[in-house]
Order: sequence, then C-alpha cells, then structure tokens
Amino acid sequence: NYVITGQSSGINAEYGNYVITGQSSGINAEYGIVALKEKPVDFPAKSFCILANGDCPPGFTRREGHIRAISTYAADGNYIRSVNFGSSNIKCHGSCGQWPNWYAELNLATCCK
Repeated sequence: NYVITGQSSGINAEYGNYVITGQSSGINAEYGIVALKEKPVDFPAKSFCILANGDCPPGFTRREGHIRAISTYAADGNYIRSVNFGSSNIKCHGSCGQWPNWYAELNLATCCK
C-alpha cells in the first residue's frame, strides 16, 4: 500500500518504472494497489546499445560477442571474479585453471537499435 496525498476521482501515480492506479475520494488517504503495470520506456531516437537481460525490447536487435581464453596471471578471485550482467558475464574459461595461462572469458549480449 502507498499513501497518496491529493484530491482525485482516480489515482495514476508513477514510481520509477511502474505506474500505480487506484481509487480515491479525499486527501491523505491510504489506498491499496488496484493495478500495477510496467511503465513503457521512452528510448532516445539515436542509435545505441544496452546490455541484454533476456529478450530485447521492441525495435532492438540482439548482438552477441565474446573474448575467450584470455591470459591472466592466475585463475583465482584476485584476477577473475565471476559475475553476470543480465545475459552477459565474466567468468573462468572452462573450469578455473583448466587451461594454463588462458583463464578468463568475457561474453557480451546486447540489444542495439
């Protein structure tokens, strides 16, 4: 529940990437959420890419690339910290230390327009 201040015959408040709709009839009243829907994102008209996290938004094309068998000093947490960024990642190449001197890989998945 959210506390919404104001007078209205209907509430349509925006919080981050979400739109909350509800009913009201007074001031400083507490309302339960009637509908929570994702707010459409307005992307700039120019060309750019964003990191993918599953499917790309409408109007974007998925582009993927990688660098594998990157040489690092060692295959430990001081040199390679595995992490996912949506559909992209940094990780050990194979199992950590499997290939001498070729320890890391970077896999990128983007959505471009």
